[in-house]
Amino acid sequence: QAYIIDSFMVVVFGGVGNLWGTFVGALSLGILNKFLEPSVGAVLGKILVLVLIILFIQKRPRGLFALKGRAVEA
Repeated sequence: QAYIIDSFMVVVFGGVGNLWGTFVGALSLGILNKFLEPSVGAVLGKILVLVLIILFIQKRPRGLFALKGRAVEA
């Protein structure tokens, strides 16, 4: 149950439907979380990561690697 929030943050940060963005998002959020945990604690570190994701989504609502234009539906 603890991984639900982490998984949601990774998918939102990387971009829904974008495997490469999800992979890079998972790596970057994991590394950021591991750097923050020793200094501020696990709970506050997760809160800071969530706040950073909210600020990031304000600038790039489609995620890290957004597709240009419309996607082709098959």
